[in-house]
Amino acid sequence: SENVALLPENLQKRLPLMIEEDWLSSYKQIDAIDRTFQRVSRRFSRENSLATAVEELTRNYTQFEADFQSFFPELIEFVSSTRDLL
Repeated sequence: SENVALLPENLQKRLPLMIEEDWLSSYKQIDAIDRTFQRVSRRFSRENSLATAVEELTRNYTQFEADFQSFFPELIEFVSSTRDLL
């Protein structure tokens, strides 16, 4: 799509693999999110706590879900109302 050109170059290169391997759908599974946290944590040169972030996610899952359920309809409405402005 024409919007791909708006993405950073590194993401443009990675996008076909993300689509082919359906990365976003994989995030339905906690273990897939954990693997992503692990990979991203290794990319940082400084110490970080991403490697253990899944523990925080699991511990607070109910609240995260409630926040998402509240926020997502607002996001859909915002995108719908601004789509024609772009």
